[in-house]
Amino acid sequence: PIFSFTGSTAVGEHIASIAGIKKMSLELGASGPVIVLDDCYHFPACHLPLFIFEERYRLMLKHALATNRMFCVGTRKANPADDSDITMISTAGLIRSCMTQPDGTSHLKLMGLQRISLTDWVQEKPFRIAKVQPLETHEAPCERVAELRDRDKIACSVIRQL
Repeated sequence: PIFSFTGSTAVGEHIASIAGIKKMSLELGASGPVIVLDDCYHFPACHLPLFIFEERYRLMLKHALATNRMFCVGTRKANPADDSDITMISTAGLIRSCMTQPDGTSHLKLMGLQRISLTDWVQEKPFRIAKVQPLETHEAPCERVAELRDRDKIACSVIRQL
């Protein structure tokens, strides 16, 4: 049997344990729409609130909602050294909630699912669609996380003294 649901990892694991499911997978698809933003980095397991107002992204949102409720967040490079103006490492996200306003704009919450590589452009107009390849995510060792936390505390205390 195949089970399909939209929800958190914890809920998925709970359903899997009750149902006795031995193997789970997340199907990202071979391609996905891409919203391009300045200085925006989206990560797996993080929620990203977005306000969609540009016509091309309204069309992209409509496409995503009609298909698999997913799209990627591409980050525009500050000083591109080549023809690519977008960082090719991104995160595929799932639209967890979306409210469309009477004027056609939308407020949505995108849940980061999987780090991906944008490998090629399938479409550029009216909105971008890229071929995507999932990337493996490795957890940092606990010691490294603690070291970064301590460095962050020091930096915050220095900033407070300024």
